Amino acid sequence: MVPTLVAVLLVSGVTDSVDVFKGRSCDPASPYDNFRIPAVALAKSNAILAFAEGRHADADQSGNDLVLRRSLDGGRTWEPLRVIADAGDATLNNPQVVVLHPPHRDGRIVLMHQRYEPGVGEFAKTNGAPTLLTRTFAMTSDDDGLTWTTPVDVTDAVTPPGSVTVASGPGHAIVLRRGPHAGRIIEPMNRREGNAWSVYAAFSDDGSSTWNVGALATAETNGFPNEVQMVELVDGSVMLNCRLQGGSARHRGVAVSRDGGATWSAVQSDPRLVDPVCMASIIRVREPGPADCGVLAFSNPARRDARAGGMIRFSLDDGRTWARELRIGGEKDHFAYSALVRLDDARVGCLYEAKGDCPVIRFAAIDVDR
Repeated sequence: MVPTLVAVLLVSGVTDSVDVFKGRSCDPASPYDNFRIPAVALAKSNAILAFAEGRHADADQSGNDLVLRRSLDGGRTWEPLRVIADAGDATLNNPQVVVLHPPHRDGRIVLMHQRYEPGVGEFAKTNGAPTLLTRTFAMTSDDDGLTWTTPVDVTDAVTPPGSVTVASGPGHAIVLRRGPHAGRIIEPMNRREGNAWSVYAAFSDDGSSTWNVGALATAETNGFPNEVQMVELVDGSVMLNCRLQGGSARHRGVAVSRDGGATWSAVQSDPRLVDPVCMASIIRVREPGPADCGVLAFSNPARRDARAGGMIRFSLDDGRTWARELRIGGEKDHFAYSALVRLDDARVGCLYEAKGDCPVIRFAAIDVDR
């Protein structure tokens, strides 16, 4: 599904924002050199949970831990930093979160991520046959993120054959609410085989106890489908929105699954959503009504040439068009990875990588109808 080009309403400005994660260059007392890769969720109690990789150096694999801060007042203030997963010198990457609802354990939070062993990076050389460089883990919380289970290795259940690396999202997973697969948890995933990337869904119909792997989404566009997020449409189908690695068009890639993530239409370039090759976020803000499609929101750095110019777009027709845009900061202000969360029918939160005098991960609450 490729949205139609239409005139849009551009709204400048955003509500007050708060720096949630600050590395040592911003805060000398910080336990980490920097923070990257935001993920965010709204717990059943309405606590906002902000996740990130706590990095010990400016590198994707630097002995990263997974960290969490919670807000109990809509994002205005945040509790102290919690380390929720620490693998020593091994690196933890790509936090991806989902909050379950009935028929599953209501309010249970599932967090998926990957682990690289010490000294191993995404492009580590292997001898002979391709070797899987990552392991995938899932962990859960039943008390709004205060405590977490020991991570469980789910690699074999969520990894397609031949993969060299696998990554969840990063960002958020979803639980389907409509159609024949209602209740299914869908984890957006990407994998590398050789020098080519592709995307797919890992899915569970029993509340994350067991997992299945869907087919790879193949590309009919410029670039390899890479970091990916997914959203449910009005009819219960699922739309993916992904980064296109190595492409020259500098657009997002989109595809649709009509069988709960088991198979996909071909990934096509979406000329409406300009992108500098970066992770982005897409969520449902409002559920559909009897006579409307509800509201989808999409965030990314809306430039071809730089991770800057943060934008949130809103769609009233399941992503066919994006008729309203809201700028986050200035067109030249740094804006990289972002994660959206529905706060209520009137507000959406955005947790995003920013940079002023130093790099931070910042949270902003936005009025949907502003």
